[in-house]
Amino acid sequence: MTSAPLPLGSASPPEVIEQSFAAATEHFLNSVSEAFALIDQDGRVVRANIAYRRLTGPAGGAHDASILSYLDAERREPVRDALRTLNEKAPSRSLQLRFKIGRDLKLIDAELSWLGPAGLISFVGRDVTRQDTLERERLETATARDAVEQVGDIGHWRAGRDFKLQCSSGASRILGLDPAAPPLVMTDFVEMIHPDDRAAVTAAAREAFDKRKPVRQTFRMRRADGTTRVIQVAGSPSIDGRGQIEAMHGVVVDKSDGHAALQAAMMSDSTVRRFLQAAPLPVCMYDKEMRVLMASEAWMKERRKREEDVLGRSMYDIMPWVPEKWRTIHRQVLRGESLNHDRDPFERRNGKLGWLKWSAAPWRDGNGEVGGVVIMHEDVTSFVEAQHEVESSKERMSFGMSITQMMIWELDFEMRETYLEGDWKHFFPQRPTFDSLTGADSWIHASDREMLGNKWRSHLAGGPPYTAEYRVQFADGREIWHAASIRILKTVKGSPARAFAVIQDITARKQIELKAMEAEQRALVAAAAKSDFLSNMSHEIRTPLNGVLAVSEVLARTHLDERQGEMVRLISTSGRTLLRVMDDLVEFSRLEGDEIQFDVRPFELEEALRNTCEAARTRAEAKGLRFDTFISASCDGVFRGDPVRIGQVLGNLLNNAVKFTEEGNISVSAGVEELPDGKTQLRLSVTDSGVGFAPEIADRIFERFEQADISTSRRFGGLGLGLSIVKRLVEMMNGRVSAQSKEGEGSTFEVISPIARDRIAALGAMTAVEVEDFDTETSIENLRLLVAEDNPMNRRVVELLLAQSGLHITFAENGREAVEKFSAGRFDLVLMDLQMPIMGGLAAMRAIRAWEKEKGRPATPMLAVSANATDEHVIEAKEAGADDHVAKPIVREILFEAIARYAKPGAS
Repeated sequence: MTSAPLPLGSASPPEVIEQSFAAATEHFLNSVSEAFALIDQDGRVVRANIAYRRLTGPAGGAHDASILSYLDAERREPVRDALRTLNEKAPSRSLQLRFKIGRDLKLIDAELSWLGPAGLISFVGRDVTRQDTLERERLETATARDAVEQVGDIGHWRAGRDFKLQCSSGASRILGLDPAAPPLVMTDFVEMIHPDDRAAVTAAAREAFDKRKPVRQTFRMRRADGTTRVIQVAGSPSIDGRGQIEAMHGVVVDKSDGHAALQAAMMSDSTVRRFLQAAPLPVCMYDKEMRVLMASEAWMKERRKREEDVLGRSMYDIMPWVPEKWRTIHRQVLRGESLNHDRDPFERRNGKLGWLKWSAAPWRDGNGEVGGVVIMHEDVTSFVEAQHEVESSKERMSFGMSITQMMIWELDFEMRETYLEGDWKHFFPQRPTFDSLTGADSWIHASDREMLGNKWRSHLAGGPPYTAEYRVQFADGREIWHAASIRILKTVKGSPARAFAVIQDITARKQIELKAMEAEQRALVAAAAKSDFLSNMSHEIRTPLNGVLAVSEVLARTHLDERQGEMVRLISTSGRTLLRVMDDLVEFSRLEGDEIQFDVRPFELEEALRNTCEAARTRAEAKGLRFDTFISASCDGVFRGDPVRIGQVLGNLLNNAVKFTEEGNISVSAGVEELPDGKTQLRLSVTDSGVGFAPEIADRIFERFEQADISTSRRFGGLGLGLSIVKRLVEMMNGRVSAQSKEGEGSTFEVISPIARDRIAALGAMTAVEVEDFDTETSIENLRLLVAEDNPMNRRVVELLLAQSGLHITFAENGREAVEKFSAGRFDLVLMDLQMPIMGGLAAMRAIRAWEKEKGRPATPMLAVSANATDEHVIEAKEAGADDHVAKPIVREILFEAIARYAKPGAS
């Protein structure tokens, strides 16, 4: 074999190819028990299966090997003539052939079928050598029976537990009894024994019963007519299912007329009976009245009968359902004919169809007259049904290969032969050969050859079967994709014997996959562009919005008259509405792109819920709404989850409630419930007395850009994304959200989500800094802050927000200036904008941390300040050295709390 790769192999098969390979290989090549071959009218083999090669040897399945070579010379021409006479009018023929294979002689039942004008013939052979041996033994048994029938004065007897002697007509004649009389009591039989022989006979009988052994005794007997005869009795015990002796049975022979009668009885008792009992098939011998003379154990087991139940009885009494067809066969055999059938259909008593293989022949007495019938049969239903299934499977496989564009090839390594099934011209530019399938051909795409060769060599060296997807090139420029599943079978010595492959044309699927990949790539580019656009838009809007909100907040703290205060509140409300719209757009975009990451960690559930509620309470009370919170004691303690996402879900629901409620109240309830399986779940409920919505849109209300009606959007604003975000987040937490409402009567939203208690984590391990109660305004006095901000307006906003706080502020206009001022001065905290010219905030923070490490200085707290407030940006800032992140627009209270939390007065 060349070192070039075989065009077959891949690591990731489509499931359908693997299944097709298993089915096709099993049914077509490996599971057929009969020897199958395609031959021409001279007997030459065109194609053969494994069973045929197993029967004839590896060379037997080679191309051009002939079945005639296994026949004796005198049988070759008749078989050749039989092959040549097959045609459309005589399409099939059955033959029994004797194959000489090496030193063995095998008897083959062969079925030949003409396959059409191409001149091919199917050969289906079944090795019946064992059946032939059994048949010869059956004939030997028949001969033995014939010898028995030639001897007169032989009878059968049976003595049961009731101590009564049952005699056949022959035994009654020998003993001088009336055949019509009731069974003889054993005590009466003993009285008939000659007094001189009586003790020996009774002792032998007692020993046979006690030791469960056969008995044989010759003695004199005085018959009722006064004559004395010398008889021999032979018998053996029969044991029941409990291990007890059920009866003694045997034969009685009149020995008075000489030794020949005794020999015949012995033969009947030993040879014939022994064979019948051991015969593997049901065999029965009948007399001319179709009464049972002898039967094999298999025959009696099939009918669930005992020997004493059937001997001497007519077949038609034992089996009254025997059809007229069989009665006619019996009459024909009794006239001297021998009949047989290989597959005779019959209807079972349950109405199902079965098939019998049977033979019926007459047996003859010493005068050559027909004495009765011997019938042997075998139920071949399973064999016939299996053969039908194989034929159906072949038809289905052929049809399936045609409609699924599949084919099969097989390699014989010893003969270097290739066998093909299916339309190879569709798959290959030229007929595949052994060398082309085990070497490199130019029609395999150059990009696929190395991979295929590696897979082939790996499997050949002992690796598992594999599948491959590869391209084949045609002379006209076409390319088709193959999906192939390959398996190599080896000899006991480990050398390759055969290889099999199932191939499917997957060109259409590959074209669809290519288009899907191109569409996916375009979608990814579009998604990235959308994400960049939203990120940039968010940053560009937040930057001026930071000035609007911060200045309005500072302005609100000055002395204003009522009209001026109202205008400031309108500015603040409008700005925050715009901020909410922007936040919803960015958050929804990230949810759609699966960009959301959950930070599961220990946290105090009660604190997280209460903080979210308190933030909403301020806005609700500002509108004159009553705000009630009911947080169950079951929420106390440490749980594992993402507190930010849980707060986001509750916050969005509360924002909706505040927005759509003009008067009345809002209530929040929360509790943790224990489930029967030991797990826990969080149940949140937000109820308001707002505008509500119609019950029929309860499910639709969670869809994106969806509100109760268009007037809601005009009246309250917003994009209709809040509830869609809630639904997506809850589903990502494996929970569910539902809504109930009546138009004009308020709404109730309920969230149920799994949550687990953390029974190990301590509260102190939840944050890096332990926070104590403090007065934010007074705790930050006299702190020295370095503020890096390139935008003049934002610098002024920070200055206004921190005015009158007692802080000492130093500004830097870019990252490089911030690093220089930090290294030259002493600061308690750094506020670092992330997007700045010359040097960005991330690079500046890394430089500061590196400088501190070099100088052995303790780390100064740094807060990243940016309009980019996504999870990714927050993580990126912390990795660069920030202790926390404050989002723009800056809220004064949040900024002051962050400064107070992280700053260390005097540490610098």
